[in-house]
Amino acid sequence: MKRFWAAIGIGVACAAGYMLLQGIVSIVFMIPYIASTLGADVLALDVVQITAEATAYLYEKFAYISIITNVLTFFILWGVYALMRRNIFQEIRLVPVKARSLLPNIGLAAGLGVVICLVLSLLPEEAMASYIEQSNSVIYGVSLPLAMLSTVLFAPILEEILFRGVVYGTFKRAMPRGFALLLSSLIFGALHGQLIWILYAAVVGCVMALVYDAYGSLLANIVFHIVFNLVGGYFTVLLDFPTLPPRFIALALALALCAWCVYKIKRLRRDDLPPLDIASEGEPAGNDEPAAPIPEPAE
Repeated sequence: MKRFWAAIGIGVACAAGYMLLQGIVSIVFMIPYIASTLGADVLALDVVQITAEATAYLYEKFAYISIITNVLTFFILWGVYALMRRNIFQEIRLVPVKARSLLPNIGLAAGLGVVICLVLSLLPEEAMASYIEQSNSVIYGVSLPLAMLSTVLFAPILEEILFRGVVYGTFKRAMPRGFALLLSSLIFGALHGQLIWILYAAVVGCVMALVYDAYGSLLANIVFHIVFNLVGGYFTVLLDFPTLPPRFIALALALALCAWCVYKIKRLRRDDLPPLDIASEGEPAGNDEPAAPIPEPAE
């Protein structure tokens, strides 16, 4: 039981620390805005208007805030593991996998991105208004290269290191796998703020935890997350069909792609596991039965 609560504490500390760091970086970016309001008549300020303007200002700077937060978080994690005299890359299984094995992983990520976007497009406009506004602010509030650098590169790498590598990896060693998967995914979803983001991020978090177990390498997760964000954020505009039938056809095709990719991943698990010496605690990822021993290299 002590190990269980210690793991919970690590998960909460990771999530809280990440949010705290993001808050500190956000405050630093707010300094110019705060300075610009100091000369105004405080009594004449409209609190609602100021709040709205401050929020809009933060969304404009969100890409910068996200990139800096992610870089700082990585170096903090690296420093913590270094102090414990541990190799962070081995601890979180950031190890190579066979390139051909990543093809169904990429297909699953792209298919899932399409499925989620099409499902969201079927929701009432009233329910989607806040989500669309915040998504557009994050993606289109800055230059396209900067937005993609933030959402398609830095965020996927750091989030996988933190939430799958550290949090889920820690949870799995202290509690049943199913509970570890669910709890880590809920923490991952909760940090996304907006309700719809929270819901689908939690679902995607579950899928990515399963990908982590299937491949035994965080590299597969990072590739999955990059493709998912790329498709979901920048390519699904091509799926803006004016009528429902094409949406349902596209949804059926995307679901079929996901099913085929899951089937291929399940087959790959038996052949493309990472070497046992870099798998966590000597266990093959994603398989309950032990893998065949790896022969020692010839002298």
